[in-house]
Amino acid sequence: FGIVYVGGPGYGDPLNRDPDLVKADVEKGLIDSEYAARIYGVVLTNSGGKLEVDRAATEEARKKIRSDRLRNAIPASRFVEEERRRILNKELPPHVLEMYRESMAMSEKFTRKFREFWQLPGDFKP
Repeated sequence: FGIVYVGGPGYGDPLNRDPDLVKADVEKGLIDSEYAARIYGVVLTNSGGKLEVDRAATEEARKKIRSDRLRNAIPASRFVEEERRRILNKELPPHVLEMYRESMAMSEKFTRKFREFWQLPGDFKP
């Protein structure tokens, strides 16, 4: 039994990835065209059954994604503050709460570091 994951975090900004390498991933079936456009900002066209990178559209798509990132960005301090509130109020997806519960049950060190990092009460449990 095996599981193959594709489109993992990798290194660097996906928008800096060579569009031809993204196209090759689509051709290999590792990702689809929608993913290529949404994550990598690579716009592909199908010309006579052959995929081609639309360079101008790719450049525009990447500009828009970068602009959207800047518009939606928040300072790290605000993120930490909001995430701490979500943790305290247990406003996290069920699988995340379960992961924290299981991790805390397995490791006192994790529990201590987790509470310390998020400045949680000593008796906090997710």
